[in-house]
Amino acid sequence: MQRTGRSGDGQADAWPRRGAGHVLVVGREVGCRLDTLRAALRALGQTQPQVSVCTPEQLAPQLEDAVFDLVVVLAREAAQACASWVAQVKQHDAECPVLLLAEPGDEAVVVDAVREGLDAFVAPSGDDVPSLVAAIRQALERASSLRRASWVEMRLRALLEQLRVGVFRARFDGVVIEANQGFARILGLPSQQAAVGYALHASGFDAEVVERLQSELHRRGQVRLAEIPLLRPDGERIWVSVTESLGLGSAGEPLIDGLLEDVTERKRAEDELRRRERYYRSLIDNALDLVVVLDCAGVVRFASASVERLLGCSPQQATGARVVDAVAPEDRGRFERQLDAWCAGDEGEPGAPIRLRHADGSWRWFELRGNRLPETDDAGLSGVVVHGRDVTEQLRAQRELEESEKRLRQAQKMEAVGRLAGGVAHDFNNVITSVLGHCDLVLERLHEGDPLRDDVEEIVRAAERAAGLTRQLLAFSREQVVRPTVLRVGAVVGELERMLRRLIGEDLELVTRRNGGEPSIEIDRGQLEQVILNLVVNARDAMPSGGRLTIATDGTVLEPEAAKRVGLEPERRYARLVVEDTGCGMDDDTLTHIFEPFFTTKEQGKGTGLGLATVYGVVVQAGGSIDVRTAPGHGTRFTLYFPAVEAEREALPVGEPSRGEAAVTGGGETLLLVEDDDLVRMLVLRLLRRGGYEVLEASNAGEALLICEQHRGPIHLLLTDVVMPRMSGPELAGRLARLRPELRVLFMSGYPASESSGMPRQGSFEYLAKPFTPEALYRRLREVLERPAGRVGQR
Repeated sequence: MQRTGRSGDGQADAWPRRGAGHVLVVGREVGCRLDTLRAALRALGQTQPQVSVCTPEQLAPQLEDAVFDLVVVLAREAAQACASWVAQVKQHDAECPVLLLAEPGDEAVVVDAVREGLDAFVAPSGDDVPSLVAAIRQALERASSLRRASWVEMRLRALLEQLRVGVFRARFDGVVIEANQGFARILGLPSQQAAVGYALHASGFDAEVVERLQSELHRRGQVRLAEIPLLRPDGERIWVSVTESLGLGSAGEPLIDGLLEDVTERKRAEDELRRRERYYRSLIDNALDLVVVLDCAGVVRFASASVERLLGCSPQQATGARVVDAVAPEDRGRFERQLDAWCAGDEGEPGAPIRLRHADGSWRWFELRGNRLPETDDAGLSGVVVHGRDVTEQLRAQRELEESEKRLRQAQKMEAVGRLAGGVAHDFNNVITSVLGHCDLVLERLHEGDPLRDDVEEIVRAAERAAGLTRQLLAFSREQVVRPTVLRVGAVVGELERMLRRLIGEDLELVTRRNGGEPSIEIDRGQLEQVILNLVVNARDAMPSGGRLTIATDGTVLEPEAAKRVGLEPERRYARLVVEDTGCGMDDDTLTHIFEPFFTTKEQGKGTGLGLATVYGVVVQAGGSIDVRTAPGHGTRFTLYFPAVEAEREALPVGEPSRGEAAVTGGGETLLLVEDDDLVRMLVLRLLRRGGYEVLEASNAGEALLICEQHRGPIHLLLTDVVMPRMSGPELAGRLARLRPELRVLFMSGYPASESSGMPRQGSFEYLAKPFTPEALYRRLREVLERPAGRVGQR
């Protein structure tokens, strides 16, 4: 059954109207009538009506499982049973309106259904949208009128049952002709029958008072005398309050209808009540928490002075207001359930905090605890006293803590996956090094025009694409070999603009904005270009039907609140890159995963899931942060922050020649090659001997130490992998430097040159990144061999 509305004044028009949001259709062949019914509901303002359909046999379970605002009965089949269906609905919910869609010849069916409580029907010739709208409105209004009348009758009956006042009817000469038991009890008469014939003026209503009452009643129709003395037959003087109104007898003669209330005890208690009120009000008004008294309709009957400090309104303004009007819409249902529980006497523990609107329009969180007030004999008013503690700041601190923990967990997860990605890239680089090296050897032996040359070159291209994938993995793991330079983001965007326009296609509008005062940043240019391209491709895929892509660059100084949200230092200058699209946007669940590697919303085979993960890795590696704002259907905006730098800095050299440059061969020097991967070691051994070097090979650091101790001749250079089992390349180089101080060292690794890969913490060092070409190997060897010998970590 639908819940009744609360009302503190007992007026019948306080009964809530029932809408038509949830409709049940009863019948076997619904057909096109269902579409007509939905159209009628929409015409009545139900934009998304919920319509359920059931057969007559399913009617009872449907009525048990849900509450319906309207039941529509189809009389297409078994028309004679329609009246029983109407009766079944009314027996379950007498207030639920029922509408019958009649068929030709169903006049008797309609009559029977009306007897069972049918609210409205539609004749066969009127089964269209306007007719249905009129019939539905008629059914709802009739049911609403019946509910209102029933509710009024119930309220009046309850009121009469609870009345502790005397009700009487008297002639204009003051002689009582009818009275209730309360009247007899107040005046001390032995019975209700003894009140008949009692003369009011004998108890204090003298002729002058009676004359004045008659005059006022004729003029105004009603008069009230508050706190007048009456003398009871036993001689006790009491104080009563009398309300009289003009009435008519059965013969049309004027009569007095009155209410008599004994206020003696109230008058005696007034002084005591006023004293206690002053005392308790002082306690409440000095309370730090909010204290309000509500009736069970949620109307404020009393508010403490703290309401002005906590909610910005005076106690006078709060009194008489409905609390639910100040509750956030999302919390209203929960508050009403709490209020019902408090009114039922269930105190319980405080529920989840709810939001109350402050006078300035902001929302404040309150933890509420309610206690039912005991009913008193003279009031009969039920209500609750509610204590509200403002927990806004407490919840804000808790949310900030949870957000910090969330960022920490995300950082830990990304760090773990980054390490995994770096390890995979390292092993993959070894494989690619072997593939590319052997391909180069094969290409040298194939003349131009050889049919196998195209196949081998295709293998090279595939391997180079795989190498690009490893660079993405390393960028995500923040372990990529970088060439940091000082540049401006806007300048890079400007140089890429032509290519970006070709990339996104003609159906997308590209808008670029570059504001003045943009600071310089230090970042690898290739990485920054990769970030921009990945974000543009991501935006293009989010706008398959066209749209606008905006790229903006400027400088900014983050306020403390904004800096805290993105995890950066406040009051520091940052370069800002904004990439915003008008595409499909993302929901909250997708947003939480977008920077995870291999997560993609694209179809299988159309995305690697590394694009945004790479963006995240590059930005974090550069010391920046990313802020993402998105909503389904409202596009996405990526805001990237990079710390500004002031002075120009020289890029770190890496010295990798491109494929096809002339090789620089050796001059017979002796090299110690240490590599734990067999494929790489055999390839490099072959290349070194082919390049004119004497080579001593070892698969691990232990073998290398033994060879160095036993070899009597000079060893000009140590070529070693960085990451090896039991002893790393830098550790091996340090041990060998004590045995052979003149030894030069060249490190090679699938990891980049960084401390996290095990490279020396101090000084510079020579490094060759995998995968490398034979030309790059030869050139780096000559560069190192031609420099003066020194300790490891020095040039």
